[in-house]
Amino acid sequence: MVCEAFARAHELKLGDLIGATVNGRHRSLRVVGIALSPEFIYQLDPSSLFPDYQRFGILWLGHQALANAFDMNGAFNDLLVRLAPKARPAEVMTRLDRLFSPYGGLGAYGREEQLSNRYLMEEMRQLKQMATIYPLVFLAVAAFLLQIAMDRLFAAEREEIGILKAFGYDHATITGHYLKLVAMIVGAGLVLGLPTGFWLGRSLSRVYLAYYHFPFLLFTFDPKLVLFAVGGSLLIAISGAGGALVRVFRLAPAVAMRPAPPPVYRQRRICPRLWNRFSQPTRMILRHLGRYPGKALFSVLGIAAACAVLLVGSVFKDAVDYLVKVHFGLAQQDDLTVNFTEPTSYCASLALRRRPSWP
Repeated sequence: MVCEAFARAHELKLGDLIGATVNGRHRSLRVVGIALSPEFIYQLDPSSLFPDYQRFGILWLGHQALANAFDMNGAFNDLLVRLAPKARPAEVMTRLDRLFSPYGGLGAYGREEQLSNRYLMEEMRQLKQMATIYPLVFLAVAAFLLQIAMDRLFAAEREEIGILKAFGYDHATITGHYLKLVAMIVGAGLVLGLPTGFWLGRSLSRVYLAYYHFPFLLFTFDPKLVLFAVGGSLLIAISGAGGALVRVFRLAPAVAMRPAPPPVYRQRRICPRLWNRFSQPTRMILRHLGRYPGKALFSVLGIAAACAVLLVGSVFKDAVDYLVKVHFGLAQQDDLTVNFTEPTSYCASLALRRRPSWP
């Protein structure tokens, strides 16, 4: 039986013959089935960085035929143990190591250290981290943009707000009007974002299904996740517009109907020698930042979040480049790798060096 990924890479069908060297002898093997196994979901050659199904695959043969070919009748070199529900894995592994140590046992390990399971668990862990960090970065940028938009809107409608307050409209009514505007902005984003997220989720499931060759992979739409997305978006939007809403509460009708007064700057005696070294434009900028420290801090955080969005898009390319550099530049500096199926002497390497094409 042949693993599905290897069969697809070589376009193998039932009944096809495969030439293989088994224990130093050439054998013709007939494909009688194409299979999947949870033990070999991630099929990786020990000397490779990524799976290459053209060069590496998993084959299953009958126990008796394989034992006769390798002269291992009544023996085995791999053992899979199923534990009872209340068994202790650490204790079982210790006993197995003690039992097989005289026979060259390499050590037992649990399912968490199994290659395919380890790769899948790490992939799911990284996916969970990305699903947590990336939305927070995008929401921070959205809150910054919404805060700027609401500040400009309140500045443009300052006189109208004062007139409404003079006519008897209370703070809750006016604030509710602007909260409805924020809710409409969030609602428009949700109308576009939820179907797009559903489509991207299904597309990502298809990618995992094709890459790992799962027999099936179901994508489920969790209503709790939708409620969390809606609530989180509303909370971030209200927090972004919160500063402007507070100014609406504090704005008196008589003050609101007049043009906004110029800001009041006070002379600050902080390190006069250093202050006098600054140019006049620099002093104006620093006075403005000191006059509105909250706005300055929020602007810095918004710009930092925007830079994080730019870095998020390039981190994967940089990570892969670094991985390739470390693997082929430090770990494996050879041009050709020769794997021996059994222990051999140093004379084998000398025989390889005698080849005319050997570097």
